[in-house]
Amino acid sequence: MVDVIPKSDVRVDLGEALHLAIKDDRKSDLDRLLEKGADPSYRGKRGQTALHEAAWYGRAYCIKELLRVMPEVMAEKDRAGQTAIHCAAAEGHHASLEELLGMRQTPREVLLELLSAKSYKIGWTALHYAAHNGHAECCRLLMSAASQAPEFIGAVTNTGRTALHLASVNGHRKCLNILLRTHMAKKLMTTQSMDGHTAMHLAARFGQENCVKTLAKKLPDLVKVKNFSGHPSLHEAARRGNNKCVETLMALGGGNELSKSTKYYAETRGHSSLAPATQIYADIEVNQLDADSL
Repeated sequence: MVDVIPKSDVRVDLGEALHLAIKDDRKSDLDRLLEKGADPSYRGKRGQTALHEAAWYGRAYCIKELLRVMPEVMAEKDRAGQTAIHCAAAEGHHASLEELLGMRQTPREVLLELLSAKSYKIGWTALHYAAHNGHAECCRLLMSAASQAPEFIGAVTNTGRTALHLASVNGHRKCLNILLRTHMAKKLMTTQSMDGHTAMHLAARFGQENCVKTLAKKLPDLVKVKNFSGHPSLHEAARRGNNKCVETLMALGGGNELSKSTKYYAETRGHSSLAPATQIYADIEVNQLDADSL
């Protein structure tokens, strides 16, 4: 008697084989499995479909074939809430991302909904991932696909950070420049996270001098904006001992609104070399207070 494999097991076998063919970049096996009826929506252990796998590994050909067989798989999310667009953007696979975004038959509102989808735990869109990881070409593709839609470009994470915040944290100047080409540049630069930080605050905090200069060139008064604790960007640079950022911000006028506690941060955190420079601005502030009291 010949054993008959249950239909459910056939689906599993074909699905797992499809995932493996994508991972190993075996195009002929992919074509053969799809002809046999392998399901592109079959999920792996992380809830990822075959399309997620193709996007993650940068298999543009596989993406094209999977979408030809089952275009609706584009909207599927894994257990982290990520779509295939998230995966391609996070890994910097711009050719794969271009394939995902190149479905001309997809209505604009549907595509925008896909682009604006956020991961579950941290609330990141594909643009957040691309900016955070420094994938400038992916940022450009995503912004172009969204037609500069404000709800996409200005989307914030669960902590209130925009893609500009994330690019600034990691010093990704190319991403920063692409994000600043939008009509929303000023809004992006002045958006404050849940703790009141602008992209300038974060660039200063993490010692990203080039990003500080880029942001200041675009909006000079940004150096004076205070977070919800009442501190400008210079304060964040001083408390972390980022000497070059301190010097840059002081030259840009960032010390005009300096809190006296900046010197305290510089000294107590072991950055005594910053104390003389910050003391100049602390003394100016004290003298100004004394003059105002006369």
